[in-house]
Amino acid sequence: MLQFLATRQIFALIGPAVLLVFAVTLLLTWNVDRTRRHILYFSSAFFAYCLAATVQIIFVPQDVGLNTLLSALLYLASALLLIEGLAIRAGSRIQRACYIAVVLIVMSAIYYYYYLDNDLVARIYVMNVGAGIIFLAALAWLDGLRKGALADQVLYWVFVLFALHFFPRTLLTINSITPSLDNFARSSFWLALQIVMSMFGVIFGITLLATSAADTIADLRHEKDTDSLTSLFNRRGFEERASRLIAEGEGQRTFISLIACDIDNFKSINDGYGHQGGDMVLRSFARILRETVRDSDLVARIGGEEFVVMLPETDVAGARECAERLRMNLEKARFSALPAARLVTASFGIAEQHEGETIWELVARADRALYAAKRGGRNRCVVDEAPETDQFPGTSSSGPRTLRL
Repeated sequence: MLQFLATRQIFALIGPAVLLVFAVTLLLTWNVDRTRRHILYFSSAFFAYCLAATVQIIFVPQDVGLNTLLSALLYLASALLLIEGLAIRAGSRIQRACYIAVVLIVMSAIYYYYYLDNDLVARIYVMNVGAGIIFLAALAWLDGLRKGALADQVLYWVFVLFALHFFPRTLLTINSITPSLDNFARSSFWLALQIVMSMFGVIFGITLLATSAADTIADLRHEKDTDSLTSLFNRRGFEERASRLIAEGEGQRTFISLIACDIDNFKSINDGYGHQGGDMVLRSFARILRETVRDSDLVARIGGEEFVVMLPETDVAGARECAERLRMNLEKARFSALPAARLVTASFGIAEQHEGETIWELVARADRALYAAKRGGRNRCVVDEAPETDQFPGTSSSGPRTLRL
């Protein structure tokens, strides 16, 4: 009999040993990039589960009551750590007071059904149903995963299945649970518990590692497509996304306009106030661009002091109004690295996309209008190829047209 139990213990320890590998791997992953706190929570959840299962399997401490309470507390801690990590990844915060209350209720019930009314079956029901309720309640804070990337969606639905499995598993194994602690280690419920928990643990581990790998790939791609100084898209990132916007608008009769912006006399800023002053101006202008345009607009830095803004579903009149707002907002801005009297201005070229026109053909026309603004005295907006019905006095119907509102 002892040999039989020892063999089952060794078999049961295989699951926690496998999950320990995931715990260590997640910990090493977090150590590479400590900004991802959710990975540390995932690792801690796996460690807590491994410790809880080991406490139960090797039966340390040997006092049954203490063993029961300790393993239950560690299982619950594992659940809460997993939920906390998922909530952080989903961009939400859990109501910890509610979970602390549930944990206290579950632990009190386990204490009662051991020390006051020794009932092993009742303890098993309390623990499994309590865990199921905790996991199901957590879905309220994990909606961000359901709406996220593919890896997040997989993680969400694995979590849903994991939360639901506690109820049918417990109900289907009611007759196999014996009230005797000696026989419990040989029951089908115990074996099913170890197999199912290990299986879900492996699925969770693989999904979490895949999600972390997807994050790393996304970060690398973001760095490749983003200007490090301004955090706007760089030339490569702009081209990819702008071309996609143009392709999506083909045949739908939607307007797409583009604003090309260039900071006036930027070389004199660098020469007079150093690269620190120049960099501050670039970062501040990037911030003005982001805060002035819509979330759906595409903003990029494609050259030293040259920026572009693509405005989907916007005609040239709307783009002209946006450019003028940008011009005035920059003109009113002040910079700590520059004297208070030093104004920073920019010139703007505006063009509306023609049918079949590529992104760089559109940029070239906006640049042509931008150069016309520079020649016209700077700190102004010029529209390329404005329609005759939209003239200002003293302008021509062909070529760039200057706008000063």
